[in-house]
Amino acid sequence: EDTLLSEQPYRYLTVDEMKSLGDDSLPIDVRQDERIDSNRECMTVPPTAVDDTISPQHLKEAYSQFTTPDNIDIAKHTMHVGKLQWRNFLVSFLVDARGGAMRGCRHSGVRVIVPPRRASMPMRVTCRYLKRDKLSHPPPLMEGEALASRILELGPVGAKFLGPVMIEVPHFGSLRGKEREIVILRSDNGETWREHTVDCSEEAVQDVLSHSFDKEDLAQLDENARTTRILTTDFPHYFAVVTRVRQEVHAIGPEGGMVSSSVVPQVQAVFPQGALTKKIKVGLQAQPISAELAAKLLGNRVAVSPIVTVEPRRRKFHKPITLTIPKPQAANKGMINQYSGDAPTLRLLCSITGGTTRAQWEDVT
Repeated sequence: EDTLLSEQPYRYLTVDEMKSLGDDSLPIDVRQDERIDSNRECMTVPPTAVDDTISPQHLKEAYSQFTTPDNIDIAKHTMHVGKLQWRNFLVSFLVDARGGAMRGCRHSGVRVIVPPRRASMPMRVTCRYLKRDKLSHPPPLMEGEALASRILELGPVGAKFLGPVMIEVPHFGSLRGKEREIVILRSDNGETWREHTVDCSEEAVQDVLSHSFDKEDLAQLDENARTTRILTTDFPHYFAVVTRVRQEVHAIGPEGGMVSSSVVPQVQAVFPQGALTKKIKVGLQAQPISAELAAKLLGNRVAVSPIVTVEPRRRKFHKPITLTIPKPQAANKGMINQYSGDAPTLRLLCSITGGTTRAQWEDVT
């Protein structure tokens, strides 16, 4: 131990002594890469039990057992021409000659049905909701009209189809039986609005559905009273779902005619011969006012008849027309005026404002 810990200087090997020793270094081949060899050696080593359990292959199998992917596998779902399957979309989707039946996600409730052979070319259809205040030119609403849903923006604007396609839009309008109705307004350029006049009868709707689904699928389709169906052969920029008082529209010409209300049959408009010089569309609206509502607003001294509107407003006729309006019905407790024992006074009020201007009532008795 004293010898090992002695303070004698260490003795190094000389060059001659090193030459006498053999070469104990490993042979090196400069034509091979050491990193590739080391990787090959690692790959040839069999994995241990722990490595085998946490390998990516096993992790993928275990993960797929408990979760389902949220994307749609295109190859998994086959689509046959003439028989559509429902798909979900967020803002847009692709459609071609095979057609498509798409449901809007995020609980929008919007459904777009493009029957087969209606799209002339592949296109990306855009469909989303917009608030009314986001539009620089919102739809004009007249007295008694209101939006029943948000504005529906569509694209591509001006896209034409080889036949009618259907758009289902849920609405929150209260129709009160047959007192009110749903109408569709469209805007092709985002500035002017007009009524969408494509026929949306039950026969036309069933024709679109029969070309898109099997009979078994048709029986499972839920028809909701809170949903309105729009048939169109082209895409405008916007669609607006509007609720209004039910309007009876008839074409009246120089020969005259009569229009009666389906809500209040006693309300009629009679056009004598010569009142019009050309044939125009005449609309008649009758909005009944309940006696209970009038009593709550005005007291039990006032009763109101149905409010009658004739379209187009502010139009002059060459001969006077005759409007028939039923007299007001008193509330259950009876009419009471300031002159006890006297008969109720009947007054006639009218408003000649038109367009979106609010009604201004004048006593024309």
